[in-house]
Amino acid sequence: MDAFETGLAPEVLASFFSGMEALYARMDTAYADVAKSAGFSCTGCVDSCCNTRFYHYTLVEVLYLLKGFSMLGEGERSAMEERALALCEAMKAHDAGGEEGLFRGLCPLNVDGLCRVYAHRPMICRLHGVPWKMMGRGGEVKGPGCEFFGDGEGVLLDRTPLYRSLALLEQDLRKKSGYDGRIRLSIADMLTLPMPDVGGEGEV
Repeated sequence: MDAFETGLAPEVLASFFSGMEALYARMDTAYADVAKSAGFSCTGCVDSCCNTRFYHYTLVEVLYLLKGFSMLGEGERSAMEERALALCEAMKAHDAGGEEGLFRGLCPLNVDGLCRVYAHRPMICRLHGVPWKMMGRGGEVKGPGCEFFGDGEGVLLDRTPLYRSLALLEQDLRKKSGYDGRIRLSIADMLTLPMPDVGGEGEV
């Protein structure tokens, strides 16, 4: 797959990243409020969601995650890219072999139980675990939390305004960049892509 080169000036791309930072802060607050209300915590969880294969669908999230990844040291990035390639091969083998059950494999960005690009992690990594609701085209839909959430009945995270804000950022980015391709990528998939120009250097 080709790199997601946007052709946008660094300052334009930086404005989208600022928008993502603000949106992710809202997501974290919304998640924390629901978790606190239900007395829910991931501490001590024996089934880390970092072992779950999630797919991500927005260009703005791919670029923002790769921005965080670009801020790691070269040696660490190389090691993670190797783990990502191995994970992608394992996912392909699992899917081709018709194995039963969901694929389980540790995210290549997880080191000693911690995400190395935590501030840049995608939406589903932030919102997974607590029960939710959202307004879809056919009306309101709801989803359960993870199996460790407990009863927490009636405590729901409203994803609707968060999804709408993400959709607006995505729409604007695609309009300005001219990118109109379909995206369905795991984090491992993202790390095997040629690194796009996401601007600047740093270290996390």
